Amino acid sequence: MSLNRWIGFVNDPTTGGSTYETLTAESPLDIPVPTLFCPATTAQVDPGETPNTRTDEVRGLRGDTAPISFLSAPKLTIGARAYPVLLRKLLRNALGGTITKAGGPSPKAFEDTVAPLEEGLPPMLIAWLKREEQIDRLTGLIVSELALDFPIDGEGTFTASLDALFSQTGAISTLKEPGGSAKAAKTVSSADYSADVYTFMLRDAVALTGTEETEIENLGSFSLTFNNGLIEDVRAKFKPGHNIEKTVLEGTTHKLWYPQRHKLGPQTVTGKFDLSGVDPSQEIKRRLLAAEKLVFRVAAGPLGTTPAADEMLQITVGQMVRTGGGAEPLVRQGDQYASYDFTGYISASGDKDIEATFVGATALT
Repeated sequence: MSLNRWIGFVNDPTTGGSTYETLTAESPLDIPVPTLFCPATTAQVDPGETPNTRTDEVRGLRGDTAPISFLSAPKLTIGARAYPVLLRKLLRNALGGTITKAGGPSPKAFEDTVAPLEEGLPPMLIAWLKREEQIDRLTGLIVSELALDFPIDGEGTFTASLDALFSQTGAISTLKEPGGSAKAAKTVSSADYSADVYTFMLRDAVALTGTEETEIENLGSFSLTFNNGLIEDVRAKFKPGHNIEKTVLEGTTHKLWYPQRHKLGPQTVTGKFDLSGVDPSQEIKRRLLAAEKLVFRVAAGPLGTTPAADEMLQITVGQMVRTGGGAEPLVRQGDQYASYDFTGYISASGDKDIEATFVGATALT
């Protein structure tokens, strides 16, 4: 008997993301079913509801008046191991820029590079989260933040936070499409996890710095966070008179106002690496705020290509500046370690602060 719990993703077919109005238009869009299933370790939907309250009113009574629904800015958080098939989708969508293609064609390995886009919006996703009888569906999902973590004693992991334009919750047996069709959530095929075998992990990684790409010795862990700097101001996200869902519950009409759009602000790249020892050269660079290129290259399993190649992910930070950390306090027992926080900045040539290169059996899309 299969466990009746899963989370899956599919590309959002609407440029800029599917809004409530897209899903309820005269020719409504039915929410497509997932095609990429994630063996998540955690997943949760935050409706992001902001009610209208009446607690500041004087009505001659000591008790408060109940709030009423107002707006909803839904969010999804998910955590999982660093399976290549998932990061190829989430990291690619987080950065969102034009893909520079190399390698291929099959049976050769493909080598594709993507950087952050400067204008517009990255590709959007749709997610289905099933927990027994309850189904949550979110559209217009944009990656707000993606955090990668590669410890020395296990597999790599990631945590992703995504902002949605619309979310729907209900019983999977009775749920209808927002546009009124009764066929929602009834055609999902069995989840396929056959691609989720190998993960990216520190065991198969190397970190290099500077124009000469000098290896960081005694690397003990590596983490990196990309934040898209989404603008959360209500004035930037919501459009009066649009995307208002009305629900009648026990004779009362409730309204929820959903976002119209996403907007990108300044992105940030931050991270940390630990050393299984101390390194005076790293300490000197930290004190001088020395800026240098950082390359983190990590492998997963064999691709089955000709010539033979492993699946790879390479993250290049234009200029890394160590912003904190250093050698840990003196200890009597055990080893002496060091760790360094860093922030990523645009490269010396002034083009980009981060890019990701994927080596895979298929081209990145």
